[in-house]
Amino acid sequence: MSGMKGLGVIVGTMFVFIAVLAILATVLAP
Repeated sequence: MSGMKGLGVIVGTMFVFIAVLAILATVLAP
């Protein structure tokens, strides 16, 4: 169970990181 929870945290962190990169790319795009 704890393994699945850890995996969920990693996936969630990656999702947020990718979302932030996408937003920054959109804002900084000329």
